[in-house]
Amino acid sequence: MGTIVDLEIAQRIRDARRALDTDPRRQAILAALEALLEFRPATIYQPVNSDDGEMLAADLRQIARIVDTIFLSYGEYARSQLGLSQKAIAEHCAQATYQAIDGNATFDLERAAENYREDFL
Repeated sequence: MGTIVDLEIAQRIRDARRALDTDPRRQAILAALEALLEFRPATIYQPVNSDDGEMLAADLRQIARIVDTIFLSYGEYARSQLGLSQKAIAEHCAQATYQAIDGNATFDLERAAENYREDFL
């Protein structure tokens, strides 16, 4: 559950989205901000267990999915204004952040948790 400040900010975002602003990119940004405000990151409690690295990696994946909605909206805007191909959108906009972190940062988090368990538990 969010704090009162988080809830107030989320309401302001919803109100702004309902306003006259019809730019789909702004709509995507506002929706992403709202989703990020509602996001609750995983917490590691001691002692570390076998799922902790995966929990943090899952957090990063979820954040990436949220941010990718903004990139996708820019790709769609570029398609409508500049003729960017649907293939280019799919390859470079639809999952840009997710693809950048999956297997890189996520792998390192999972490996760090494994190493911690091996060294300290």
